[in-house]
Amino acid sequence: MKLTALRHRPDVCVLALAALAFASVPANRHFATGQKAKVKGVIMSRDGDLINLRESSDVVATVVLSDLTKVQVKKGVFKFRKEDLDITALVPGLRVEASGIGNAEGRLTAEKITFNPDDFKTARSVDTRVTPIENKQAEMETKQNELEGRQKQTEQDVQNAQSEAEKANAGLAELHSRVSSLDDYDTKYSATVYFATNKYDLTDQAKKDLDQLAQQALPLRGYMIEVAGYADTTGDAKRNQELSELRAEAVVQYLQQVGRIPLRRILAPAGLGTSQSAADNSTAEGREKNRRVEVRVIVNRAESSAPKQG
Repeated sequence: MKLTALRHRPDVCVLALAALAFASVPANRHFATGQKAKVKGVIMSRDGDLINLRESSDVVATVVLSDLTKVQVKKGVFKFRKEDLDITALVPGLRVEASGIGNAEGRLTAEKITFNPDDFKTARSVDTRVTPIENKQAEMETKQNELEGRQKQTEQDVQNAQSEAEKANAGLAELHSRVSSLDDYDTKYSATVYFATNKYDLTDQAKKDLDQLAQQALPLRGYMIEVAGYADTTGDAKRNQELSELRAEAVVQYLQQVGRIPLRRILAPAGLGTSQSAADNSTAEGREKNRRVEVRVIVNRAESSAPKQG
């Protein structure tokens, strides 16, 4: 079936993508107890301290985070504001390299994890779940059109074009499998804290709300926390972006230091500037609502449905 026809059949397109991504069930890699090992791959999902890492199309490794795990950033153009936030950058879609020792459960207890900051910038972008797939589909359609336009070329040229189209299909399947788990999380609790103009220090009410959120999160199995900071449109864009980042970091530091939330349980805090206004910026009340940080406690659906041990 031609891709041009698939565009008009979204149900067929979704089924085709699912078939490509899940045609085979990936095998789990087993790590020998006490032996050192290294693994490279893309983070499929996070379940609290556990990372499911896809090494290839048919192998998945489970990596365990601990307080001793060191996360290092390779050289790149994207810089983190603070080195101790690097462990929060381990988000689904990120390509990493992990080294450590096998434990009694056949998992890899990570001693060190490294990643390229440029890969993180891509994985953390707002359009990670949608845009790459759309771009790949456009590439596939382009290659299909090119193939159709080469009917008068030699047989070898046609075969080469077919090979390229097959590679594009394979790339789409891999990409879809990388991001397919990003929607497999339920929000258990959430809070929004607000800030004064041009400020990023927490108010008493903000601390109270974060205390409550931390108390709700700690008993949950496999929980993680998402943090996103925002600003109103007052002032220049550069300062607003900086404020949104500083506000998100202030929340993360409070959750860690006062709420006793391990940094490895927090997904990379995002400063989103003025990109997603919650209210009208033309009024004082609206701007007050936009100077905020949104915090969500999320749990993988498969993890939340499993019985808690102990």
